[in-house]
Amino acid sequence: VKLYSLAAETEGFLGRHSQMEIYCREVLAQKSISTLQKKDVYLAKLDRMANAELQYDDACRLCLTVLKELGCGFPRGGVMGLMKAVVSVRRTVKMVKQTPTEVLDSLPVVTDPSKLAQVEFLNRLAVCSYLAG
Repeated sequence: VKLYSLAAETEGFLGRHSQMEIYCREVLAQKSISTLQKKDVYLAKLDRMANAELQYDDACRLCLTVLKELGCGFPRGGVMGLMKAVVSVRRTVKMVKQTPTEVLDSLPVVTDPSKLAQVEFLNRLAVCSYLAG
């Protein structure tokens, strides 16, 4: 998996997207490996979609799919779901602002590979969403 993932990334960097897609398909077709193990291939596909093909909407959909498979869901429910999310974010921001810096500095560093992957895909989602307009 690592070799094919690295090959997909390399082909993408070199602009050989058809060859990259062959490596990606091979890894993504493997049912016996987890989404986390396929992370680098998904990121290579996202780079191609967003940077080479300018398919920001498709990149957003792929991000959301991968995030769901990694256990990171988003609230659904139209306007009410959106309002609940906005209220929750504001509450969290207020709580963080009121927390002393010393307390924040003493928090443990995140080392869980799944959580780190979720953050990486959330970052890509934010960028692609912004670029999609």
